[in-house]
Amino acid sequence: MDKLQHITTIYLNDQHSLFAEELVKKLPEGLDQVYFTSSGSEANALASQFARLHTKNYSIMTLGNGYHGHGGSSYLTNMPSYSHDIPKTQGVELAPFPDMYRCPYPIDEAPQRYADQLKQNIEFSTSGNMALFMVEAVQGAGGIVPVPKEFMQKAIPHVRAAGGLLLSDEVQTAFGRMGTHYWGCEMLGYKPDILTMAKHIGNGFPLACVATTKEIAASYKKMTFSTYGSNPIAMAAGREVLKIVDEEGLQEKSRINAEYMHAGFKYLEDKYEQVGDVRGHGLMLGIEMVKDKESKIPNPELFTDVWERTKNYGLLLGKGGRGGNVFRIQPPMAIT
Repeated sequence: MDKLQHITTIYLNDQHSLFAEELVKKLPEGLDQVYFTSSGSEANALASQFARLHTKNYSIMTLGNGYHGHGGSSYLTNMPSYSHDIPKTQGVELAPFPDMYRCPYPIDEAPQRYADQLKQNIEFSTSGNMALFMVEAVQGAGGIVPVPKEFMQKAIPHVRAAGGLLLSDEVQTAFGRMGTHYWGCEMLGYKPDILTMAKHIGNGFPLACVATTKEIAASYKKMTFSTYGSNPIAMAAGREVLKIVDEEGLQEKSRINAEYMHAGFKYLEDKYEQVGDVRGHGLMLGIEMVKDKESKIPNPELFTDVWERTKNYGLLLGKGGRGGNVFRIQPPMAIT
């Protein structure tokens, strides 16, 4: 038994370095340093420190209706359901989310108009210098709202001109869930300086990660640690996740299943006046319930009624959106 325990200890202690090597191979080029934490909230808080230390700038820009964590990183989140009447950490500024469903501009002009607003926010809400711009490729808690690729392409030069880094919050969009791409930032056509991930990286185990470059990581001169972030059991689970995604072709399955479900949801959108919008990418789909298609007024009462009824059929769906009126449909990638 002593020998078995010794072998097991060696095996588990080796998981950290093995998982780090395997994960780096999956990351966008240039992101070659990884720091493991216990949760996405913890990862985003650490990432914000990396950015401020590296750029020597203080201001962080996030998008309205964005969720980047609770508790210790709630200052990065801009949703009423997670906000309290207590002061937030200074230096986190807000840019309007480029919402293409309730867009006040002509659709063909919207990406440029929203990017112009971001530029104005940098000019008037900061010193002109930025540390970080944080983006979810698809807002999760915000109601499964995709960021337009065209907006990102027009917004990035403004962030760069202010000295800012780019962070892709991939807590819900990573590891092939988008179907067409392994990472959400790849779908939007840009390479981030920092990438955070959590949730399905450990398939239920407390595991999250900050990935960045050697240069940015070197700016963190002092010790950092996460009490449970690199625990060997979670590291072993993370390795299995990477393996299974590849061996079982879960990214391609996500693409195929998403096309099937999206077609069905579009049928509901065409049939019912109260189904206002069907949106998302891959196995991250949303159905927004409204009073009617013309007004687009959120309909949380109808949502709640349908939501409760689905449970009678053994169907568990998520809830999100600013008005609490959006079905968040994010099944396991292994679903048939």
